[in-house]
Parts: sequence; structure tokens; C-alpha cells
Amino acid sequence: MNATDRLFAEVWNRLTADWSRLTTFRKMGVLGEDAARDAMHQSNTYFIQNQLLHGEHHNFIKNRDQFIRDGMHQKMPQLMTESAVAEFRRTLNASTLVFSHSILDAAIFDCVRICALAAPAEWSEQLANRKVALGDVAKRPYSEFLSEAIEIEVSRLERESLLAKVDRVFQVCRPQKQEYLTTGFRFDRGRLRELDELRHRVVHAADGSWEFESIEDDMQFMQSSGLHIFSMVGECFGLVVSGEEAMAALAARRASVK
Repeated sequence: MNATDRLFAEVWNRLTADWSRLTTFRKMGVLGEDAARDAMHQSNTYFIQNQLLHGEHHNFIKNRDQFIRDGMHQKMPQLMTESAVAEFRRTLNASTLVFSHSILDAAIFDCVRICALAAPAEWSEQLANRKVALGDVAKRPYSEFLSEAIEIEVSRLERESLLAKVDRVFQVCRPQKQEYLTTGFRFDRGRLRELDELRHRVVHAADGSWEFESIEDDMQFMQSSGLHIFSMVGECFGLVVSGEEAMAALAARRASVK
């Protein structure tokens, strides 16, 4: 299996096997919410009854009798529990978005690398203004200069945003149609940009000033976007993934982390 086929199989694994692990992570978090809620409520009730009212923190309440008459000894555990559950949901949603973005970003970067290997000539226009030492021009063929410039550019793109990587893949592949998946999915760069910006806010906003309106749909959209671009690259360069190649890529991945 050559380098291009290996990378193509790795993109497939990222968008299927890695996504399956992410889906499992999310499902386990959602399914465990009810059990966690009950356990948190019991813990919060114990804190109010045995520590805040009658234990080491009893001095924190100015008027314990009024506190009880107002029913706060029952309301507070519920409020504390609901607040914790809401924060858990936000954290789970944030983690889902960040992990989804990470998987997609890695898959698209591998597509960038495929484009560099399969179609180096298509990079000439983007790299036309690269500076070259005049003394080297007569000593080395153009192909070497181009290969070196592409390597530098690929390294630069690895540090760039997801959208920059996506744009480079589209520039090289020059898609001739809008649909590559049998589901009728159409790539939406504007929506991907919004999710990229939301991911940035999640990571960098210390106050947690972000909301999630449709995380399940967003997660599906990001996976479909990856599969759309994967299919586009495959069609452009005549690449396919066999079961043997997918397993070989998984084995190589496991070996690399031992």
C-alpha cells in the first residue's frame, strides 16, 4: 500500500471508527444522566441536612429556623442538582463539539496531504510567489523546488484553521458537482465556519459564554462534511478503500502509539 492509499484509508478510519468512539462517548454520557442525577441529589441532600444545617457549616446560615420554614432545606438540593446536570450537559456538548472538530480537522489535513502527493502540479498557482535562491535555479530541477515548496506549505497548513485546509482541498480537486453522498448531502462552508467559530469560543472563553442549539445535528453535519470531502478526493484521484487497507491503517495506527 503506497502513501496515498494509506492516507486515504486513514481518512476513512477517522470518519468511521473514530466517529463511532465519539458517538459511544456521547451516548454513555446521555444515558448515565438519570443515574448521576439521583446520586447527585442524594449527595446534595446529605450536604444540606447533615453539614449545612447540623454539621460543620451550620454557621453559614443566619436563621436556620427561617431557612427550614421557607423549605430551603428541600429546595436547595434540587436547585443544586439541576444546576449540576445543566452544567454537565453543557460540558458534554462542548466536549462533543471539540472532539468532532478534532476528528474532522485531522481527516481534512490527511486529505491535504493526499492532494500534495497525488497532484503536485495543482499547487503551482498557489506557490508561484515563493522566493528561490537565484544560485540554485541552474543547479536543481523545477520539480525539486516544487516538492520542497509543497512540503513547507503542507506544514504551514497543518497549523492553519480547518477552513483553510478545506479550501486548499477544494482548490486542488476542483469539484464538478455538489453531491458526493447518496444521502443527498451538500457541503455548506458557511455552516462549517460557524461551527469552527463556536469551537474556538468553547476552547478560549473562560466564562463558558457559549450555547448549543443542535449538537446532534451539528455532529452529523461535521461527519457528513468529512465523508463528502473524502468522497470528492477519492473521485478526483481514483482512490478506493478496501477492507484490507482499512485494517492495515488501523494496525499501523495502533503500532504507532505503543
